[in-house]
Amino acid sequence: MNDAVFGQISQSCTSLRRLNLSWCENITDHSIISLCENVPGITHLKLRRLSSLTDVAIQTLAKKYNEQLVKLYLDRCDEVTNVALKSIVEFCTSLRRVRISWLYNITDEIVIDMLERFKYLEEADFSGCKLLTNDSLTSLSTSPSVISGSLKLLDLSWCNRFNNLELVLSRIPDSSLTIVDYYGTIHKNAVK
Repeated sequence: MNDAVFGQISQSCTSLRRLNLSWCENITDHSIISLCENVPGITHLKLRRLSSLTDVAIQTLAKKYNEQLVKLYLDRCDEVTNVALKSIVEFCTSLRRVRISWLYNITDEIVIDMLERFKYLEEADFSGCKLLTNDSLTSLSTSPSVISGSLKLLDLSWCNRFNNLELVLSRIPDSSLTIVDYYGTIHKNAVK
């Protein structure tokens, strides 16, 4: 699929709520902007391995779909940076599932902001984000989604700078949060 074909789809299918454009590598910012202009009700969006997407497209969709967006996957979108993700944090605070895996440029600051702002977060996947460290989990114990019990899964697989996740979990009383580490090992903190 390319921008021309997707442009026709977005003009014809204006009632879409869920959309998966994963692995449509010929899709560019133009298609996402067209989506935002023509399809007002998107709540679930998968944009995996769209290597031509830039911060412009992600910022546009964050502003357009803001509070109604509950699921967002941005795996392997190589041009997406912290700039775009800050827009997601600012506008899309109702996200329940977020997957921003294999984005090599994101930093601890984005994870901290997401944990602090996303009150309804149930699952967060940051797998393969190589710059993340234990510092990104500093606000975990005060995160609204952890305190409320909504956050059930935090995937940090293939993030090689984390250590001692059991200690991190032990600082979160009465949490049913599961953290997946670099090797895929599951660390649980069962509710007492």
